[in-house]
Amino acid sequence: MRLCFGDCVLDTATRELTRGGAGAALSPKAFALLEVLAARRPDAVSHADLRQALWPDVKAGGTSLARLVNEVRAAVGDSAGDPRIIRTVPRFGYAFCGSARDESAGVVCALQWGAQHIPLPIGTYVIGRSADASIAIPATNVSRRHAQIVVTSAGATLEDLGSRNGTCLGDESISGIVALKNDDRIVVGPATLIFIQADDDATTQ
Repeated sequence: MRLCFGDCVLDTATRELTRGGAGAALSPKAFALLEVLAARRPDAVSHADLRQALWPDVKAGGTSLARLVNEVRAAVGDSAGDPRIIRTVPRFGYAFCGSARDESAGVVCALQWGAQHIPLPIGTYVIGRSADASIAIPATNVSRRHAQIVVTSAGATLEDLGSRNGTCLGDESISGIVALKNDDRIVVGPATLIFIQADDDATTQ
């Protein structure tokens, strides 16, 4: 699920929450809480159901749950007094009440990297050595922010981000922004990524 709400994006595939284009830190339990509320929106989720989802083998009290809700609200810029994202349901639980758009259904592209199949919904994906890159390649000949793929409803493009060793499309080093087509071979350092169009049979395998 890639859910856009306000100035935030929740991506459950990459386990990332961004706000205003920057990473918004959440503890694993707080991320899981937001994920449950977002998945079941706009329904209210009871305290008991949330505790079961977050602490299936541990008895947790309401204070622990309230603390996580406060952490989520701080991360997304929400408040209990004027809730725009997370609504408290008195004596019951919580609900995701924000206006949201799920871009998961807009997956139009994917990458094949060895045995990994990486869906690419509409968005921007940085390829690089940095641990917080969308596609992290931990190699010394890969720059921290090496290249990026931008996916729109019209298609996808590849751009080298001024990397030291360059980015290749097939056997040719690229400069500027180039359009991607099905079966294109993207080479970044030691990694070879195969670009796939979502309307091709390969994406359903």
